[in-house]
Amino acid sequence: MLPYRPQTQLWWLRGLGLILKVGLVAGTGPLLGLTLDFPPLIAIMMIEALFLGVTTLPMGQRLPLFAQLVVDTLLWALWLHFSGGATNAFVTLLLMPVAISAVMLPLRHALCIAALACLSYSLMMLSMPHDAHMHDSQMAAHFLGMWLNFLLSCAVLLGAVAVMARRRREQEQELARLRESQLRQEHLLALGTASAQLAHQLATPLSTLTLLHEEALEQHPDSPLLPQMSGPLSLCQQSLNGLRQTSEKLRSDSPEPQSLEALLSGLKTQLQLLLPQIELDVSPCSHNPWLSGDPALQPALLSLAYNGAQASLRKGSDKLALQVSMEAEGIILVFRDWGPGLGPMREKLGRERVESRSLGVGLLLSHATFERLGGSLRLSNHREGGAEARICLPEVAR
Repeated sequence: MLPYRPQTQLWWLRGLGLILKVGLVAGTGPLLGLTLDFPPLIAIMMIEALFLGVTTLPMGQRLPLFAQLVVDTLLWALWLHFSGGATNAFVTLLLMPVAISAVMLPLRHALCIAALACLSYSLMMLSMPHDAHMHDSQMAAHFLGMWLNFLLSCAVLLGAVAVMARRRREQEQELARLRESQLRQEHLLALGTASAQLAHQLATPLSTLTLLHEEALEQHPDSPLLPQMSGPLSLCQQSLNGLRQTSEKLRSDSPEPQSLEALLSGLKTQLQLLLPQIELDVSPCSHNPWLSGDPALQPALLSLAYNGAQASLRKGSDKLALQVSMEAEGIILVFRDWGPGLGPMREKLGRERVESRSLGVGLLLSHATFERLGGSLRLSNHREGGAEARICLPEVAR
């Protein structure tokens, strides 16, 4: 679907308006009682034709909509001024740019367009000719009523139409955010289903490998390579057991809350198993709050810690820091690494799949987990080098 460009529709309206002006000046204006001042009117229409030609070009199409509406309002006001002013029956066409701005532009820009239109009409009221028929009290009251009606119409457009248009834009943005979140959840569901199937398929071969490893140790106790296999096999077995426990917990509708201290203790243990050379430096808060007992929370934090540790190792550092604090918005956990920092893909990290050395599906899963638990994740570069991952999680009652 091609993107909607209101400048195109505005160009057609501008062209129709110019045709109307040419028709009124060319012959039908006097029939409608318009007082026409031809030299300035012709000059104004030439300027409008030039502006119409400029906005036909790609460069003109890129002009901001607000700037185009300002020019249209000024051209309409000048044309009306030299064709009878407030006595012109077409003076209400000044409402057209006000209506367009109320629908398409932010409220402050719509206010500027409306103020320009009201000022133009007011100046035309002050410059009305004072011949004999204008002194009639009924005609004066009629023109005054038209002016007040114009001001009231501008107020209605700004107070009702502009507000409704803004609310609709906000609803569309919220719907877009919800659609993006739904697509992300569907992607994660597909990943989870594939992961569960793969884990189920790996359970039997891993058990076979463990038994073969034990038999090989009995038959070749002096082999230097077989003991080195114990650690990786044990880690794989623990991961599968953890997956089974997580699946059982997920069947529970209301998981039991867990303390922050227990969560961080398990996090340090898991990270130590994965990367023994990394020492996680934890700066805990003064008290021990309670968090959701969701089984996906610790893996989500572990994924962030693992990414940060890998980034530090790429820069030859074994440091990884975690600072915990309590703020008004909730429990704040900040991972800081000493790696190369985040590159130009920073805005996409955690929101969509990216191609990188260590930041991809794991970070996407972590972001979705924090969002599902009512929290948030924000990634940034540290001013002294490296990157930061700031997690905000709500505190739950014990």
